[in-house]
Amino acid sequence: MYSITETYSKKLSFYNFLHETTFCLTEFIIIIYLIHAISTGRIAEVGLYITMILAFYRIDEKLVFMLQTFSSAHELSLNSEKIQAFFAIEPKIEVEANEGSLTPPNGPFTVEFKDAAFSYENSDFSISGFNLSIKPGEKIAIVGENGAGKSTLVKLLLRLYDVSGGAVLINGQPLPDYDIYALRKRIGVAFQTPNVYAMSYAENIALYGDLSREDLASITARLGLASIPQKNQADFDSELTREFSEDGIMLSGGETQKIAIARIMKGDFGLLLLDEPSSALDPLSEYQMTELLLGEANKTTTIMVSHRLSTVRGADKIVLVKNGKIAECGTHAQLMALEGSYCEMFTKQAEHYLA
Repeated sequence: MYSITETYSKKLSFYNFLHETTFCLTEFIIIIYLIHAISTGRIAEVGLYITMILAFYRIDEKLVFMLQTFSSAHELSLNSEKIQAFFAIEPKIEVEANEGSLTPPNGPFTVEFKDAAFSYENSDFSISGFNLSIKPGEKIAIVGENGAGKSTLVKLLLRLYDVSGGAVLINGQPLPDYDIYALRKRIGVAFQTPNVYAMSYAENIALYGDLSREDLASITARLGLASIPQKNQADFDSELTREFSEDGIMLSGGETQKIAIARIMKGDFGLLLLDEPSSALDPLSEYQMTELLLGEANKTTTIMVSHRLSTVRGADKIVLVKNGKIAECGTHAQLMALEGSYCEMFTKQAEHYLA
């Protein structure tokens, strides 16, 4: 990017220098000529040359406009080259399924990190010797400070990155053994900043597969989403966003997160990955969401990353991650009795409610 920017900057600097030099030189020549004309008594020609100066300035305005247009074109070309470079990157993980690639089985997944190691380029952060086993249908909460590695674990499970050491296993098989597209279709995700698309309300919720009107109405009621069409005098076929429709429904941050959660309420998932899915929800909606995702009714293996420790109390197991390693692991009651980092974090958050 620096190389491309440097190339265009040199070009634009050259054109600017050429323009300013031409402008100053022309002005200088005209002024010298006027002085010569006056000194030799050719006063009548002065008016003509003043007209020429005005015309010159007018022409220069057009030249400046042309230069600015040329500059804008170069900027567009610069952005185009960046986009082309991005699309030219070879997808090392997202490849067509090779013959013999595994298809994920039905039912909830078992998940295991086995001596997993990973680090980002140009970063001091790393995960090493990470071990964690999750049983089918188990609900796991991952907590910890910012930068501890919580979201990185989610990215590794989605195989957005490959581990540099050890392995991540689904049902006892390393992730690279699976057809990546088939695997991701069996993983439901709800993240902190989900995308809402310029499609209908029904289509936004049914991204993972077709939903009947009965299922759509049931999900809408369970998540308290009925207020979205009601307050906008709309229905399930009304468009979200105003990208293509002036009458499109605009959502709040909390409503957007509810849409993301609604997408995973109906589907054949082996694993649910939730990364701060309730950060914009009000307390009642957050409680309702927690009951749905961490309650007995959810039989899918679930991993939730959260900073709000009140939302993870009902998890079967809470994993506190620190510097890319597991610092503490257990139920809420066990970790509180341990009186370690989790207990301190929970107590500090609870002070705001108990004060």
